[in-house]
Amino acid sequence: MAVEITLSPDQETSLREYMYTLMVDEVRNARIAVHLENRYLSKKETCEYLGIANNTLDKWIDAGLPIIHLWGVVRFQREEIDKWLREYSKAQQGAV
Repeated sequence: MAVEITLSPDQETSLREYMYTLMVDEVRNARIAVHLENRYLSKKETCEYLGIANNTLDKWIDAGLPIIHLWGVVRFQREEIDKWLREYSKAQQGAV
């Protein structure tokens, strides 16, 4: 027994966008689960990951964002970035 559903063009577009978002999220989660995503990020990659400008990243570093300095190379650990953001956000909420 086949069921046929008719969608308006707007509904079809919304459904496509929703399915695309779900698939992108699941692929990213799978990549993280098998460690295909970079664990350590450069400054540029960190800015892209956070969706911020380099100047903003510098301010966040001054505010305590953890960084790794090794032989003149700067790296950021993805897990530490996320942890710092959660903790900084909680501290800011407590200050309000």
